[in-house]
Amino acid sequence: MVVKQLVYLLILLVLCLIIREAATQQCNNNEGERSILGMMLRRHILKTIGASLGDVCLRECYLDARCQSFNFDISKHVCELNNRTKEARPEDFVPNSDRYYFRRDWNRGKLL
Repeated sequence: MVVKQLVYLLILLVLCLIIREAATQQCNNNEGERSILGMMLRRHILKTIGASLGDVCLRECYLDARCQSFNFDISKHVCELNNRTKEARPEDFVPNSDRYYFRRDWNRGKLL
């Protein structure tokens, strides 16, 4: 009985690992975005907005067709909408411990 339970547990573990690997590959191939803590894009701020959370920044970025990325100042609760990305201006992508950077990934240039 114990051996049978161990076999089921092993099968379940292997299935979980396979599903995790498939999900990881799918995420890596789908150039989705994530925030980069401790970094910011300087010199390309087109608009500054007060916000308690970064999700406000994302919504505001999608509403402004010029917005390509944003910085969120964690200590001041401020969104800085940028008209460029770190890929377009890598020399302006700099460390800043109070901020995180996020690049708008989809519907760029389109209103939601």
